[in-house]
Amino acid sequence: MKQAAKSTLPRDQGVKANAKQAILHAALAIFARDGFHGASLANIAEKAGVLAPLIPYHFGSKDNLWRATVHYALGDLNREADTIKRASRGLAPLDRLSLQIRSFTHFAARYPDHFGLLCSEARPGSERFEWIKENFTGGFLNSLKSLLQEAQDQKLIRDVSIDHLSFILLGAILMYFTANTQLPSDDIERLADEHADLISDMVLNSLVIK
Repeated sequence: MKQAAKSTLPRDQGVKANAKQAILHAALAIFARDGFHGASLANIAEKAGVLAPLIPYHFGSKDNLWRATVHYALGDLNREADTIKRASRGLAPLDRLSLQIRSFTHFAARYPDHFGLLCSEARPGSERFEWIKENFTGGFLNSLKSLLQEAQDQKLIRDVSIDHLSFILLGAILMYFTANTQLPSDDIERLADEHADLISDMVLNSLVIK
């Protein structure tokens, strides 16, 4: 009795999806470490464990791969910020600030390479950095500044530069998880909670008008 031929389409699709995911994961690490110009497609392919021709097959060009990698790395950032914003709408400004700091700290703790990618392009005149700000980090930064301004307008915190304060908060989060090469590998969520509490205590609470 002749057996029906088995379809290979689902398996082929799975292999392609796995290869594409592996390339993005590897590209994130290489772009974060070496920057756009320093990264090579050969190094990315080697780290991903795939044949080099698969990169242009899936992404076309190095620039397309870089943009896809940014989407892969930071696509959830604004969505997570929007979720926190909706969920905390009825809370006081300082409580919303604490929640946003905690959420961002957990994001940075889980994905330290994500912001290494951002830092590798953070220089004046960088079109790639401007593109990241326009499509990803700008919305989050504006949301943070808006919350700080609201707290200041309500006389909850001292009258200090919102621009300076927002970058102090972000820097305190990002530098610890992105630039720290000795992070413990276990219980990263607990570490993120402790770091968020410390930032709220040392930065936000010091600004509160008693």
